[in-house]
Amino acid sequence: MLKVAFVIGTMGNGGAERVIAALANELASNGAEVRIITIYGNRQHYALADGVEMFPVSFKANLRLLRPVERIKAIRKAITDFKPDSVVSFLADVNIHTILACRGLSVPIIVSERNDPTKSPRQAWLRKLRNSLYKKAHGLVFQTPDAASYFVPYLKANNKTTIIPNPLTPNLPVYEHDEANTRLITACRLNEQKNLPMMIDAIAELKESGLLLSLDIFGEGPLRNSLQQRIEARNATDYIKLRGFSKDIHREMAQSACFVISSDYEGISNSMLEALAIGVPVVATDCPVGGARMFIQNGETGYLVPVGDKEAFKRAISDVMENREKARAMGHSAMALRNTLDVTAITRQWTEFISAVLEKGGICNNGQ
Repeated sequence: MLKVAFVIGTMGNGGAERVIAALANELASNGAEVRIITIYGNRQHYALADGVEMFPVSFKANLRLLRPVERIKAIRKAITDFKPDSVVSFLADVNIHTILACRGLSVPIIVSERNDPTKSPRQAWLRKLRNSLYKKAHGLVFQTPDAASYFVPYLKANNKTTIIPNPLTPNLPVYEHDEANTRLITACRLNEQKNLPMMIDAIAELKESGLLLSLDIFGEGPLRNSLQQRIEARNATDYIKLRGFSKDIHREMAQSACFVISSDYEGISNSMLEALAIGVPVVATDCPVGGARMFIQNGETGYLVPVGDKEAFKRAISDVMENREKARAMGHSAMALRNTLDVTAITRQWTEFISAVLEKGGICNNGQ
């Protein structure tokens, strides 16, 4: 029976967390034994199946400088006690902790990048440390070819790599086309990466030009207060709303006129993929590291606009709102993603890659 240990910060409401939950549940349904080790707390947003153990590590370091060392020790103990066939770690800072924790252990480690490696982590010294440590991993999973290309100079010839996109949430609803619907939505963390100020300004300017539309922004994050102030400064409180988290975001998508995303950079936006699969017309920035352009054929399955180009963003939204049949046809074409990104198909890619790493052999040893 396959035993897999996933390592992540928490299992809170996030894209990487949703992917781990989907993979862990699917692996468990196929008879695998799974432990999810969380290193920054016990927050859990996603339901986990029987056979999936949630294991938050704990330590008592009071001095901030000692916390990384104690955390690494706690991760190592959680891994050695579980005795997995493979360790799979998500997100750069977690990957750094996990590689160091695996020093000298006879267990293959697979790390997964989930963002633009040129910008995340934000600290240059952490990016340098990550780049140096990744050659110690036995397998590396990237979401896009561009992300994989970035790491080529930093890896060894025997590092095994692959590209696996995110799986879709099962049982997504279907777009409910309504010519009278003028509501746009987005769903994301409220942080600088998402460039929501540009989105707010674009919607406000379109509204001021006479276009009938509104915008609901779903999600939470550190910029909530400043975004609310920007909405108020634009006198847009009647038609631009910060809605917080929704437990039924997919129904919200299905009942919208358009899904918009204005990110400066992304790995692959889960909410964008879900909107495409639901059949909602999508307007997205063609941001690095290329996740949007992997799944949107501009003008055929959605609209791609240059990063930070407010005028192009406005033109694409106007076209969706003024050419509803064309927009509906694009959304319908995008629904083919339901087959290619089915959770069973994506989990199969992961299990095949884990098996390939295990067959290759080797141990997680920084001396290799």
